[in-house]
Amino acid sequence: MRINPRRGDPVGAIGAYWVKPYEPTRWEVETLEALAEAAATAVEHIGLAAPQELAERAASVGQNACDYQSDIDAVSGIAAVPTMLDVALRMTGMRFAAITRVTETRWITCNSLDRVGFGLKPGDELPIESTLCNEIRDRRQVIVFDDAQTYDQYRDHHTPRIYGLRSYISMPIIRADGSFWGIICAIDPKPAKVDTLRSSARSSCSRS
Repeated sequence: MRINPRRGDPVGAIGAYWVKPYEPTRWEVETLEALAEAAATAVEHIGLAAPQELAERAASVGQNACDYQSDIDAVSGIAAVPTMLDVALRMTGMRFAAITRVTETRWITCNSLDRVGFGLKPGDELPIESTLCNEIRDRRQVIVFDDAQTYDQYRDHHTPRIYGLRSYISMPIIRADGSFWGIICAIDPKPAKVDTLRSSARSSCSRS
């Protein structure tokens, strides 16, 4: 199945493929359409911003490192974000997902979908040292575990202990220039099958 964003003036396509014959549901089609629209909006914004303007924005951020309201507003202004977070929870079976702005010293919620009662809303912060995001920023790789208690690396890690997490997945958000912006993550105080899901997806891709 292929979705063309902006049918009147297409900028690309987003596709989903199955290894066996399959008829996508209406929800799956609508989800891909929402993701395609979000991607088209991002590409459009990048295309409209001249290099000089981007440099000025970067300088402005450097001068006022404490103000990330523009990032919160930008994420909140993308209509597809709630759908993206909902897809993350549906796919993983987890109950909290968020997009967060992450720097060397700050962890800021830009948008969240909370079905478990963590209570994090746009603008809320966590101490960066209490999270896994320094590791994600340094490695630029996904961190995922089904149940922290069964993973040697995370059984005694401070993040699951502080926040009572059992399952976790977090993916870095990288700008077009290669710089690290933040993360999209899903977490839950109960175990999930998120690492198993990732392994199954990789296996399906290799067979195809």
